[in-house]
Amino acid sequence: MKKVFLVILICISTFLITSCDKTISIDNTIPLTLTEEWKNTITHNGNVPCILFEFEGSFNVYETSSELGYIFTKNDNLLLSNAIGNHFDNKIKNNYIITSKTLQEYDAEGGALFGDKRIQIDNGTNSYEYTIVAWDETGTRYSMMYRSFISNGKVYYAYTYHSGITMSLEVPLIVQEINGKQQVFMTSLPYDTSYKLNINTKIKSLLKKDEYLKEEYHIFNYPNYLKDSTNKIEDTKDWYIKYCNGREENNQFIFTYIGIDYVVDFFDQTFSIYVK
Repeated sequence: MKKVFLVILICISTFLITSCDKTISIDNTIPLTLTEEWKNTITHNGNVPCILFEFEGSFNVYETSSELGYIFTKNDNLLLSNAIGNHFDNKIKNNYIITSKTLQEYDAEGGALFGDKRIQIDNGTNSYEYTIVAWDETGTRYSMMYRSFISNGKVYYAYTYHSGITMSLEVPLIVQEINGKQQVFMTSLPYDTSYKLNINTKIKSLLKKDEYLKEEYHIFNYPNYLKDSTNKIEDTKDWYIKYCNGREENNQFIFTYIGIDYVVDFFDQTFSIYVK
């Protein structure tokens, strides 16, 4: 199964670019969080997930952007590059993995395109297009797509040749019947774990269709990030212990995310998540 977060990211990018050419300006802070519609749909206790991209000044995004995802466009390229760099240094740090890395061969020949000019790339380095998954201290994941290169020892972040720099909240969902009512839950999944239910699924279907109650939507393969691990179960537990108060209770492994307790059962090749 393809990485769902990448599919979502590409879908959001395509929609935003093709559906509207207008932009809006946002000052100082851009939140990646749930829209009101999803806040009212997803069962949670306490704060909803929120990733903050903080900067000085203003940046433009497509008008059709929402809290779930943004594409940056028509900005001062250097200011945006510096802001992305600060976000890596101060917020992301080491909490990310690269899920896609594509060499930009044309950039390597003539220098990297940066706005309307080209910048020479340092010897021994290349320009790449990246997709990454990052996460915060609560276990909330988000994806970013950008192009990056090094010039005179400085790392630059630039738009890709498909879109502007893109940031998208990841919203892995499960559906469970609680007290006779079908409810939607957003859960935390480690690293690049794939998932089937997300914001591309119609809310009405999530709340009404018995299909989404099936066990297959609660079963997850261990993340590709751990493919070489000899102890995937313990490594997965470590994620939940570090970010989601993972713990053993009454012979069950429990974690808490946005105020909801989940039970995890671990198997050789997969693990399952259910609301406690």
